Amino acid sequence: MLKKFLVVSQHIAAWIARHELWITSVGVLLATASLRFAPWGLALLALLWFIRRLGRGRWSVSTPLDWPVGIVLVMGGVSWLVTADREATALALSRLLAGLSLMYSIINWAKTRARLLLILWGGTFCALLLALATPLVISWQDVKYLSALYDRIPHLGNPLNPNMMAGALVMLLPFPLAGGLLLLRQRLSTLPTIRFSTATVRALQLWRVISIPVTVLVGGALFFTQSRGAWLATGGVMFVIGVGFTPFFLGVLLLPLLVGGWLVWRGQWVGFLDALGTGGGIAGWDQRVEIWSRALYMLQDFPFTGTGANTYPLLVNVLYPLFIVSPTTVIPHAHNLYLQVGIDLGLPGLIAFLSILLTVFFLAVRGVRVCADDPVRRVAVWAGMASLIAMMIHGMIDATTWIVGWGAPLPWLIFGLLLVAVLPTEASLIESEDRAQE
Repeated sequence: MLKKFLVVSQHIAAWIARHELWITSVGVLLATASLRFAPWGLALLALLWFIRRLGRGRWSVSTPLDWPVGIVLVMGGVSWLVTADREATALALSRLLAGLSLMYSIINWAKTRARLLLILWGGTFCALLLALATPLVISWQDVKYLSALYDRIPHLGNPLNPNMMAGALVMLLPFPLAGGLLLLRQRLSTLPTIRFSTATVRALQLWRVISIPVTVLVGGALFFTQSRGAWLATGGVMFVIGVGFTPFFLGVLLLPLLVGGWLVWRGQWVGFLDALGTGGGIAGWDQRVEIWSRALYMLQDFPFTGTGANTYPLLVNVLYPLFIVSPTTVIPHAHNLYLQVGIDLGLPGLIAFLSILLTVFFLAVRGVRVCADDPVRRVAVWAGMASLIAMMIHGMIDATTWIVGWGAPLPWLIFGLLLVAVLPTEASLIESEDRAQE
C-alpha cells in the first residue's frame, strides 16, 4: 500500500514539475509584490523544489552558476544578520530568492524548443502590457516636457517612478525587437519538419508579424518615461540586435564614438552628463555623484558584510547625510546597480553577482555560433544578450532591476533564458523532446 502511494505521489509530482513554470510565476509575483504576500510566495517556491526532487529525482539541473549563486545566498543570510531594518531587508531578500527560483525553474522547465519559444512570447507579451500601462501608472510630476499631454491621461493608483518602469521596459524591448528583426530574413516555411513542428513554425510566423508593432509601442513608452539612462540603454539594445541581423552593423559603433569625441572637443560633455544624471528627483550629475559617493563610503565601512539589503535610504540619512541633494528628496537606492549590489551583499556578493553576469554573457557569446541554424535559440541568445547589455548600461546610473525594485526577477529570467539556449546538454533535449511531441 505504501509503495503504491509513493508511486502515485511520484507521478503527481512529475506532472506538477512538467508545469512548474506557471506555479513559479505565481510564487514570484507574490514574493516580489509586498512583504504581506512574500511568505506565501516563498513557501510556494520552496514547495516546488521538493516536488521537483520527488518527481524528477533531483533538486535541479546542474549549471555553471551554482557556486556563485551559493555565495549570493550566503551573503543574503549575512545581510539579514547585520541589517538595521528587518522589514526592508526581508522584502529585498524575498525578491532575491524569487528571482533565483525563477531562473532555476526556467532551466528545469524549458527543455523543448516549444517551451523556449513560449518564454520569448511571454517576454513580448509582458513588454506590450508594460508599454500600454506606462502612461497610466508612472509619476507624472517626474516627467519633463510632456506634462501638458500627461494632464489629459487618467492615472491609476499610486504612481511609479518613470525610471523604474523604464528599466523594466528596456530589458524587455529585445524580445519583440529580436523577434521582428532577426526573423525578417528567415524562411520559416522551409524549416526541416523533423526538427520543427508545424505549431512551432506557425508561432514563429505570428511572432514575426506582431513583433514590429509591439516594438514601436515599447519604444513610445520608453520615450514617455523621459529616462535618459533607458534611452542610452535602448541604443545598446538596438546595436546588439543590429549586429545579430548583420555583422556589418558593427560599423555603427563608430557613431557614438564620433559623437562623444565631438562633445569633448566642443566642451559640451558636462552638459550631456548633467542631462544624463537628471531624473527621479535628482537634478543633475553632481547630485548623482554625491549619491554614489555615499554608497562608496558604505562599501568602504562594511566591505565584507554589506549594510543590509535595501537599507541605503535609512543609513544615508543617519550616517552619510547628503549636502547637494535636498533633504526632502527620497533616495531609495544608490542609483548604480553595481554599487547597490555591493552595499546590499558586501564585496563577496558583488564578486559573485559579477561572475554570474560575466559567465552567462560569455556563454551567450560562445553560443551565437552554436545556435546559428536554429531560429528559436538564435533569437533567444541575441535577445538575452541585448537585455543584459541594457541592464548593464542602465545599471550605470540606476538600480531599478535589482532587489530594491519590483523589476528584481528580470535579470534572473534573462540568466535562465540564456542558459537554456546555450547549454550543450539542453540542445539534444530540445530536439529529442520536440520529436516526441510530434
